[in-house]
Amino acid sequence: MTQPSVSFRVVLLCVVSVLAGCTSVPSEGLAQSGTKSVGALTAKLPPNYRQLMANYIRDTWISNYPIRSGKISQPHARPAGLFSSSVVSAVCAVVFRDNPLGQTVTENYVMTIEDGRVGLLPNISVDSCPGYSTFHELRR
Repeated sequence: MTQPSVSFRVVLLCVVSVLAGCTSVPSEGLAQSGTKSVGALTAKLPPNYRQLMANYIRDTWISNYPIRSGKISQPHARPAGLFSSSVVSAVCAVVFRDNPLGQTVTENYVMTIEDGRVGLLPNISVDSCPGYSTFHELRR
């Protein structure tokens, strides 16, 4: 059995280090910002953030099937990106629509607003989003 080369070991060590950094940096940022109240996180978003996000979803909607209803979470701290250590105020939205077989399916969004523009964040999981309520603004 041959020994792995030194360069292979160095590459493997670098990959493991990068992966370990990706999983630890956002959680540290979230732990520090986890003490912020919902009011402080909402203050980072414009007062009409729900309407802006509803407009974004409707404007980018590509399905031939109409939106049936939706839910939106309370603002919460979330990493700004997969390789980012910064934390932003984010909101999750779940949109319910029909599929071609007549079944109701969901579309998940994780959004934030920066400089007055809605932006999508990596949608790793919407299970951790707090306090969903009916997204009335989504229905015209």
